[in-house]
Amino acid sequence: ELCKTCHGPESNQCDSCNDGFYVHNNECKQCPIDCATCGFYNIHDEPACFTCAESYYAVFNYSGGGGFVLCLPCNNEYQSNCKKCIAFDQCIVCNPGYYLKGTSCYECNPNCAICEDKYTCLSCSSNCIKCS
Repeated sequence: ELCKTCHGPESNQCDSCNDGFYVHNNECKQCPIDCATCGFYNIHDEPACFTCAESYYAVFNYSGGGGFVLCLPCNNEYQSNCKKCIAFDQCIVCNPGYYLKGTSCYECNPNCAICEDKYTCLSCSSNCIKCS
């Protein structure tokens, strides 16, 4: 069910929607991929983000208020393999197979699925054989 609250039993009688969806003409529509939560922004006649999805960060409010933010991808020309960031060049969580050093992601040793640094595996990859 997409409606969080509604004023009738039909799918076009929504007052509010679950996260990841927004109300437009009393129906719940899916938010853009860069939004965790969103709403309909009348000035631009399109949905806009309140909060950003994972792997995106908020940069500023739209003119006209409403609490909307512009969400840009963490992975860009300045960094890659970032799962969560607070700015275009400031990663705080890396994708699996990468470790965080400062605010950038670096590749783990190929035998590591998860690593603390280049030389410390926290879990082995599937092709790794553990010593006994």
